[in-house]
Amino acid sequence: MSYNIFVIFTQYQFQCVKNIINNGNTVQSIIITTIPINSAEFKGEVYFFEKINSLQSLINEVYCRKRKKVFLQIKDTSKKYKTINIFIPHYFNINSNYISTSLFHDANINILPDGILSFYPYKLTNKNIIKQFLNKVIALSIGLNYKLFFSNIVDPFNKVKKIYSYNPDITYTYGKEVNQIPYTKKNIPVDQHSNNMIILGTSSKLNNESEIIEKIISFIKKSKISNIYYKMHPSQTEDPIYAGLSNNIINLELLTEQTGAENLIEKYSLNIILSVEFSTALLEIQRQYNNQLYCYINKTTIFNHSRYKTYFEKLLKYYQVEELT
Repeated sequence: MSYNIFVIFTQYQFQCVKNIINNGNTVQSIIITTIPINSAEFKGEVYFFEKINSLQSLINEVYCRKRKKVFLQIKDTSKKYKTINIFIPHYFNINSNYISTSLFHDANINILPDGILSFYPYKLTNKNIIKQFLNKVIALSIGLNYKLFFSNIVDPFNKVKKIYSYNPDITYTYGKEVNQIPYTKKNIPVDQHSNNMIILGTSSKLNNESEIIEKIISFIKKSKISNIYYKMHPSQTEDPIYAGLSNNIINLELLTEQTGAENLIEKYSLNIILSVEFSTALLEIQRQYNNQLYCYINKTTIFNHSRYKTYFEKLLKYYQVEELT
């Protein structure tokens, strides 16, 4: 018998898990998550932990050691299973690192999609390495361990068995087997051609915000958009791009639904998507709807001077995404 452990921290990863499970996978499965999810959508146990993103949240975790206790319980439960399969987006996260390298160091490791990390060989920066040392300090303080690494973020210990992807043809394999995640394609309804647009925000601080705002306003004027919606990045509570646009666009509506952008297409009759910065939501929507949408990206901020420029350009061509001009 097998035991599947999924470690996730985004709604997109939860969707991936559901698609993997629905593909005839009937083994015992659990999810370890730092985001609220609808447990009714998952046939298995769900273990939710608050993110450690403040001194108070760290103190709370140090005091109760809830995470360590639950992880040891999971370890004890797993002893009756012959095979342990662990699914993580990468090793950088404290939970995924500890579970993969310390709690179950002999398990089969599989990689879930995690944004653009799936499409190019991301190399650690000095900032990433410093953050790792901070992760190690936090992990040790709450009773866990964190194994440092200095090569690629996806398979630094050469232990990954499989990489999962919606689109294996464009996924960077790291020399591993790539498994197709099944998905259902959709068609834009015949009457859904109302020229409505959604703008996807970013989690990053951008240097040329005023230039980006002007570029988006110019695009809207030229395209004669009917209704315009804006969705902030889930990690943001304020967005200077949205603030700048709302001062200049009368019919701009902020969407606050706690759901992925791919679930808003039909609800708001959208057929134009514009991403402030690189967004895998943009790619997944275009894939899901058979390239029937008009997708644009303001890629200048990260593409023109990036060592990964070739990979990004290949991505945009594959998904039929145009640069915002």
